[in-house]
Amino acid sequence: MENRRRIGLIALDLDGTLLDGNKGVSKRNREALRAASEMGVVIALVSGRMTDCMAPTADALGIDCHIIAYNGGMARGLKSEGRPVHFHRPLEARYASELIDFCRGRYLLNVYYDDRLYAEEKLELRPLAEVYS
Repeated sequence: MENRRRIGLIALDLDGTLLDGNKGVSKRNREALRAASEMGVVIALVSGRMTDCMAPTADALGIDCHIIAYNGGMARGLKSEGRPVHFHRPLEARYASELIDFCRGRYLLNVYYDDRLYAEEKLELRPLAEVYS
């Protein structure tokens, strides 16, 4: 008997991978992922974004998929199950504090906490914050 491997998971980054230049998902990709899902393959969207920013793409696929957000810091389940948190490892406060101190005044500082985006309020950085959000 032939030894065949079966694909069990397709994990896709969003920007520069799944999303096209207009931040949409092509019909071809939607159809391919739908077909894979119907064959029992688990589909997961993976990004540095927060869950709420990934959910519209998940909805656009027309399939119930998992979400891995914050560059792997949080893994959430299916929408049909209420997107339960399966894994969450936030940055330890001592490291976060050091990074905040380092970034303040040098870079656009933003922080995710409880699926909300917080950004430093500086008039000169506002255009960058608006693009990022």
